[in-house]
Amino acid sequence: ISATASSTFGSSSPKYAIDGIAGTDWTTGLNQALGMSFTVDMKTEQVFFSIEIDCLNTPTDIPNLLDVSLSSDGTSSGAPAKAAVKGATKMVLTFSEPQVARYIELSLADITPTQWWRIDELRVKQ
Repeated sequence: ISATASSTFGSSSPKYAIDGIAGTDWTTGLNQALGMSFTVDMKTEQVFFSIEIDCLNTPTDIPNLLDVSLSSDGTSSGAPAKAAVKGATKMVLTFSEPQVARYIELSLADITPTQWWRIDELRVKQ
């Protein structure tokens, strides 16, 4: 599993959001902007039912609204699988049907322009 982001601050890294260590995180290092994105590549298609996102260490760095797109080839799959999800320090995005995808892309759909965007941990639950 790997992760990439449209913007990353200094020594931060997208991999810190998927490393299973609560004390590490990924952050943009820039104020939130529409379209900023964070993408997880699970290397092969996976079946999953939910995505958990934590932003507990710096609760001000959450998105206002987040779109979640899924794909098998790394390109946009059209309409988001979850659109305009309200940001929170602990988010659980549950799907009514099992999802099959290799890539998960989170993108900012609404912003707090004076705050960075940060993810402490992201977990895909099967």
